[in-house]
Amino acid sequence: MKRIGIWFCFLVLALALVGCGDKEDDEINVATPSPTSAPDYYHDCGGTITLGEYKGLSYDEPSLEVTDEELEEEIKEILKDQPNYEKDDSRDETEVKSGDILNIDYLGKVDGEAFSGGTAEGATLEIGSKSFIDGFEDALIGKKVGETCDIDVTFPDPYKNNTDLSGKAAVFTVTINYVCKVNEELTDAYVSDYTSDKYTTVADFRAYLKESMEQEKEDNAENEKLLQLINQVIDNSTITVDQEDVDYYYADAISVYEYYASMYGQSVADFVVMMGVAEDYETFQENMKKQAEETVKQYMVLEAIVEAEKMELSDEEYNEAVKEYMDGVGATDQATFESTYGVDYIRYCILTDKAWDIIISNAKATATK
Repeated sequence: MKRIGIWFCFLVLALALVGCGDKEDDEINVATPSPTSAPDYYHDCGGTITLGEYKGLSYDEPSLEVTDEELEEEIKEILKDQPNYEKDDSRDETEVKSGDILNIDYLGKVDGEAFSGGTAEGATLEIGSKSFIDGFEDALIGKKVGETCDIDVTFPDPYKNNTDLSGKAAVFTVTINYVCKVNEELTDAYVSDYTSDKYTTVADFRAYLKESMEQEKEDNAENEKLLQLINQVIDNSTITVDQEDVDYYYADAISVYEYYASMYGQSVADFVVMMGVAEDYETFQENMKKQAEETVKQYMVLEAIVEAEKMELSDEEYNEAVKEYMDGVGATDQATFESTYGVDYIRYCILTDKAWDIIISNAKATATK
């Protein structure tokens, strides 16, 4: 058996999503038994389903080749995220102006004492970016490249990065090493710095990058295939979902983003834009609602296949699958694992694994895209 359940069930658990059962006695009696040991891993979905064709499906086999164009695009993205800054010799001893990208050393002191986080060598600073505290960047304008100077600033109050510095006056001794220019190409020096000397030549880095991209395509290929197939089963079926179940999954997904946003001290609205999840919060909400509805449908069709195939689970199959699940999450003690997730829920995952096997074993690739 191919253990899709660890992808479908336990990955979902990690995102705080849980499995569905059917709560209408006169509808399809799906495989999930009444939870007894781990009720927090269940959400009892309603709705109705008339299962459509789930055998003889087809899917496009994605190409695993990494083209030269794709490799170049990846390199461009790397250089965009972390530009290849080099010294601009023509700017030596000229005055710093707004928009300059400087390489600087600095040492900050409060009451004559250096403080944690106030020292750096070879730091990159774009004048006008407002990435340093107010007054720091403006004070460098007009200074000479190669010069060392003292800058007087005052930390904001409150200062979230270090509350001990809130409202305090500080003096930064700054050495303006040079003005940077951007090299749009990879260089050996850049590669060494970017990879912390793991790779020291452009040729070696390009080979590594291509291999990594090929591996990523291979890793994503299975998920792409599964998504194509499950969407076909959904399209072939007649499904009515309960809005309360969609709302449940939506709220559950949002809670995950709330957790990570709180780690950055941000609202979800700001966090999803900062992380590039969506252009704005309204778009994010719409996407999450659609995803929640698709999640409900995916669970419903898999459970319906389990019921349609009258699947059963032997002790041998159960123990074999549990071992694979445990290996996948780094668990070592089966009793603890079963207590954590619940035997009923684990059985549910194994049975939906078997449903996936039915779908996959009866599907075939039609083209390479």
